[in-house]
Amino acid sequence: MYVKNGMPTVVELGMGSFNATMVDVPTASLAYSRINPDHVYFVHNHPSGNLICSSQDVAMLRVFEDMSDVPVTGVIINLKTGKYGTFDTERHSVISEKRVPEKEERLAVH
Repeated sequence: MYVKNGMPTVVELGMGSFNATMVDVPTASLAYSRINPDHVYFVHNHPSGNLICSSQDVAMLRVFEDMSDVPVTGVIINLKTGKYGTFDTERHSVISEKRVPEKEERLAVH
């Protein structure tokens, strides 16, 4: 997800199997250059429900950091519980509960 002036743009970069996903890095780079975001979030889920980052997650986050001049945050979501974990390239992880916003806005997925 690329955030520019507080407005998020979701760019789908891949669909995975139970234990792996192919990420379309050239599309991520092109979207980054066109949107010129203020912040980047690498958001994905683990079908197992595990919210702790894997070594592959950290490696992919590094790819996003290498192409970015702005802060990049890794996010793992659990769609069933609403819990999520954030992580960085040093494998620091924090698990949190979703917050219910006062107002929801629809996002376009590209």
